Amino acid sequence: MSIKTFQDLIKEVHEKGICQECGGCTSFCSAAFEEVIGFKKPNSPPEYINKDACLECGICYYLCPQTHILDDELNKTYKFTDFKSIPLGHFEGIFSCQSTDPDFLKYGTDGGVVNSIINYMI
Repeated sequence: MSIKTFQDLIKEVHEKGICQECGGCTSFCSAAFEEVIGFKKPNSPPEYINKDACLECGICYYLCPQTHILDDELNKTYKFTDFKSIPLGHFEGIFSCQSTDPDFLKYGTDGGVVNSIINYMI
């Protein structure tokens, strides 16, 4: 079996229109310092920028959530019993939170919770 590369990702994900544009392939590219792949246009999948510098290591392909290569391993590790009905896996509880600090509420995003926690830790 040969290693799947970004070229395979283009054929199997991008050309089928199922790319979520999450940026995983561009972020974890082993040759990111060479800017091999990236987003050339907004609202479109990543493309080759410097194809000749591609290491053809397959990291981009295997990290893509649309290839489903890692599903079995993730299911074992995080105890996903039925990913379609429980996409978050096993969890103890889900909470809705909001900061009590008026400045964080006014200027923060999504309730300012992360800013409040960081401020408390400092």
